Amino acid sequence: MSFDRILPNSFVFARLPSARTQLIRVTPNSDISIPKIGTFPANDLLHRPYHLTFDVLEKPEPHLRIVSREECTRDFLGQAEEEEAELEDDLEATEEGAAQSPTNKDAQSGSIPGSVPEEVKTNRTTVDDPNSQRLTAEEILKLKQEHGEDAGKKIIETILSNHAELHKKTTFSLHKYTIRKRNKYLKRFTVEPVDIPGLLSHITEEKDAAKILELKHETLALMLNLANVRYGGRYLVVDDTSGFVTGAIAERLNILHPEPESEISTEDEPEEAQVVQEANVKEEEETIEGSSGLPDKNKKRRQPSKPTGLAVSNTITLVHPNEQPNLSLLKYFSYDVAGHTTPINHPLTNHLKSISYLQLLHPDLEPTLAPPKTLSDEALRALKGGKRSAYYKKWRRFERMTEIVKETREGGFDSLIICSSMWRDLEGLLRVLVPLLRGSAEVVIFSPSREPLVQLAERYSSARRSEWVQRSDEENAKRLEEDELDPTLLLAPTIHTVAERRFQFLPGRTHPLMTSRGGAEGYIFHATRVLPAEGKVSGRGIFLGRKKRKVEATEAEADGTDVVVGTEDVDMAE
Repeated sequence: MSFDRILPNSFVFARLPSARTQLIRVTPNSDISIPKIGTFPANDLLHRPYHLTFDVLEKPEPHLRIVSREECTRDFLGQAEEEEAELEDDLEATEEGAAQSPTNKDAQSGSIPGSVPEEVKTNRTTVDDPNSQRLTAEEILKLKQEHGEDAGKKIIETILSNHAELHKKTTFSLHKYTIRKRNKYLKRFTVEPVDIPGLLSHITEEKDAAKILELKHETLALMLNLANVRYGGRYLVVDDTSGFVTGAIAERLNILHPEPESEISTEDEPEEAQVVQEANVKEEEETIEGSSGLPDKNKKRRQPSKPTGLAVSNTITLVHPNEQPNLSLLKYFSYDVAGHTTPINHPLTNHLKSISYLQLLHPDLEPTLAPPKTLSDEALRALKGGKRSAYYKKWRRFERMTEIVKETREGGFDSLIICSSMWRDLEGLLRVLVPLLRGSAEVVIFSPSREPLVQLAERYSSARRSEWVQRSDEENAKRLEEDELDPTLLLAPTIHTVAERRFQFLPGRTHPLMTSRGGAEGYIFHATRVLPAEGKVSGRGIFLGRKKRKVEATEAEADGTDVVVGTEDVDMAE
């Protein structure tokens, strides 16, 4: 999906002047309210490009005004340059007045060699006094009512002109003070699209980071890199981050965002899924009614055909413990697990497959995998349209789940990505899911703490692998029944960690930012799936070193005898 226009019923980020973000949903014919900014119609945002800056205006009625880039640059930089120029003029005037004083005249005449005529302005003697601002709250409210579009700018100018200690501030301090007032009184925001990096920053800074297990940008990037997530693969996922890791994988696979309806051609070149769906509906109708529109008693009734909308590649198979997976964060990308608000053309509808542990391990005990009750021809013809549709819907759901369970149990996945809070049962997860991977598949596990992954790496260490190989098959089979892991299935278990620290670079003040987020460091377990060789491995032939073969060949040539190197005969007499 290209982030060109704001579509109806989509979520967007409203970046405020304070650099904070607010998630809003653009619902047609409704009002959007942003705290400390105001209320405006949602239709003013529809079908407009992203990355535009708007001013919220309240008169004569609430509406938005597009702020040009020149105006944004002038408000942020131009005003600061004007303030700096004014400070320089004031400083020059102060220097001229100080130069005319008797003390400075003596200093300039040479009575005090090496003396400085003026002192550099600093904040050491500045004291914050609430009474320095002579403008009251009632006067600020009156300015808001009198001025319409320029109320924010007028308030900022009045505040600066009524500050009694403004001339004592340094250039840097004055610039920070002006920006702080601008962020407070300007009702302005910028619209940005919702993507995985932006959502991660929003959750960690504005919401609860524990909801996504305190994932960081660099940690998520390393996970996807180690898992070798690429277009066209099949990935097995265990996700306890409310669908965030699933969304990150889907974004890599280009199946996270729905395609705009304008890009879908339903008249000239209909999609294959639509053609199949129309054919299925037609077959269902033909099983009930004949060509004359009346019930056909001679025609044999058929059950709904197998659903063909599921993709076979570029898919994500989500394993979860509940009846429905928790994918609440995917609602910001127009995907609903229940399917009530999901667009028809959303790629996750056919590329995301969910299966519970019970369906995977014991499908015969799962009630949803039991086939629906089969109705006779007379009973089916007697049903009304709504109940008949519900009957066929049950059959399609049953066949879809049956196909997902069969495909998952067959295995052959390219990677296994686990980001779960089940730290105490990681061995149980790997015991079930690792055999479903193909050879050379990657296993990636994220944990906020290091201890569970260290214990897991020890289970697949080379020492345990050597001990396993030396034991008999009967003893290994007995240990597998006792829920012991097979260390020969994973190769080179490694634990990674990555951390990003931002520094502030100022003359004499280079240090990490004091506002950096803390929390868990985050660790990643990585290993490669291998297929153990069956039986004993034996080598054939005699393989000598190069120097040794050359020495033996030289001695044999002197004697005129044959030399046997490896399995080939070399006749040196010839």
